[in-house]
Amino acid sequence: RAGVSKGAIYYHFRDKQDLLAATVLDRIAEFEQRVQTSCDGLAADEALRRIAHVCQDHAMSKDHPRFLITLMIESIDTNEQVSDQLRSTMRGFRRFLAGLIRRGQREELFRDDVDPERVASAYTSAVLGAEIQYYQDPDNFCMDDALGHYIDTLLVSLNGARAASPQEK
Repeated sequence: RAGVSKGAIYYHFRDKQDLLAATVLDRIAEFEQRVQTSCDGLAADEALRRIAHVCQDHAMSKDHPRFLITLMIESIDTNEQVSDQLRSTMRGFRRFLAGLIRRGQREELFRDDVDPERVASAYTSAVLGAEIQYYQDPDNFCMDDALGHYIDTLLVSLNGARAASPQEK
């Protein structure tokens, strides 16, 4: 379908696994660039909101549905190279989010008593969970509402008064 011979493909790629890994890298780079560009010039709180929209748009796109989620699941025990790439992507996404949280803390938009890595992990989990629910039940699950509610709640938590410690209660 690509209009090239098998020989031309195997000249550039060792095997099907190598071709798949290259495809995954291309999709990941496209997504990462889209996230990065969407945050340029935004305050940390607005960047967090914008990233959720980018993730939602990506998940609902007719070009990319289920691609990365399917690969994440299928490659866990079957394709070490793709699994490593996806694991690296998740780590990078969490680092990017944690950096936004730290920037928000430095700019005094967010409380300084929250752990940026924990917030980034929860954010990533919320996005992936919403994406899976959308794929499984698109007629009865509103991804926009779910992510919007999560981001609103997160921002209230990040902006809110410092929570009382167990000793203070």
